[in-house]
Amino acid sequence: MITEDGKDDYDELERLRREVKNGETALRIACESIASANDRVALLTKTLESALALTDAMMTEMRRLPTPPAVTVIVAKANFDKVMKKLLGGERKKEP
Repeated sequence: MITEDGKDDYDELERLRREVKNGETALRIACESIASANDRVALLTKTLESALALTDAMMTEMRRLPTPPAVTVIVAKANFDKVMKKLLGGERKKEP
């Protein structure tokens, strides 16, 4: 059957099938990219949380020494915690 503009219906159907297939491919690639990004975000979050725990432990050990940590170290730790909290999106998880 011929359409109004003279194209064959079969050709139009094939064009639409190609468009759908291209759309499906693009959607699959986008989903894979999102999943990969989510995995990387989870890994980065875990790494940042480990860094926070490490610096907490370091400060605890430094406070046990006969000479307490210097004020500059305490200020640096506070700034570090502030930036990490921002990077982690708000409240920080407390370790039990």
